[in-house]
Amino acid sequence: MITAAANACSVLVALAMGAALYRIVRGPSLPDRVLAADLLASCIIAILLVSGMTDMARDRLDAAMVIGLVSFFSTVLFARYLLGGRPID
Repeated sequence: MITAAANACSVLVALAMGAALYRIVRGPSLPDRVLAADLLASCIIAILLVSGMTDMARDRLDAAMVIGLVSFFSTVLFARYLLGGRPID
């Protein structure tokens, strides 16, 4: 039962990754591309967590946390840059 749910989850996340990749390539503006990259990072985190849950591998949790932190800080820095300030004060 868990593996069927994990497989369905993986298919849905893969579809979201495809949509994010399409928006990165065809995005009309730079903020759209950054938002799509953030979505792609979230999808990668979801894939890591689902595969870690099915394989009972705890090392994927560490990788997911690192990707989440890097994604969060890069999005915040880009938002500060767009508002006209320097990314790091």
